[in-house]
Amino acid sequence: MSIAFTGSASGRSGLVILRVEDPNISGNPWNHNTATDPIYYFRVLQG
Repeated sequence: MSIAFTGSASGRSGLVILRVEDPNISGNPWNHNTATDPIYYFRVLQG
């Protein structure tokens, strides 16, 4: 994950999201191997 730099005179806002998928939730099939596949994902929304 990379986050862009800003100049020294400018401000910036952004949102960092961490999504965690629960393999034990009922109603959703889980077809990942929890020992090797990630269950969490980061995302950055700039602006």
